Amino acid sequence: MSSRRIEDSAPAGVVDVRSLPCILRHAAITHRFDGLRPGESFMVVTDHEPAALRTRFDGRAEWPWAWVDHVGGPDAWRVRVSRP
Repeated sequence: MSSRRIEDSAPAGVVDVRSLPCILRHAAITHRFDGLRPGESFMVVTDHEPAALRTRFDGRAEWPWAWVDHVGGPDAWRVRVSRP
C-alpha cells in the first residue's frame, strides 16, 4: 500500500480524483480546501459534475472563497477553487 499523498500524483495545484474510489473523493478534495490560505487555489478534476461538492463548501467555509468552472463534461469536469 502506497503512502503517497493524492496531490503527489498530479501537477501542483491539481487534485485529480478520477482514479480514487468514490468514498475517498470528497475527503481528498475537502482536505485540500480546508488547507487553503489566502491567495491560494487548486483545480479539481473529476468524472462527474461536482455540484454536491460546491454545496459542501458553502456549508463549511468560514472565509470567502470562489468557484470557477473551466470544463463541464462529458468525460471530465474541471473547477478552480480559490481563497482570495
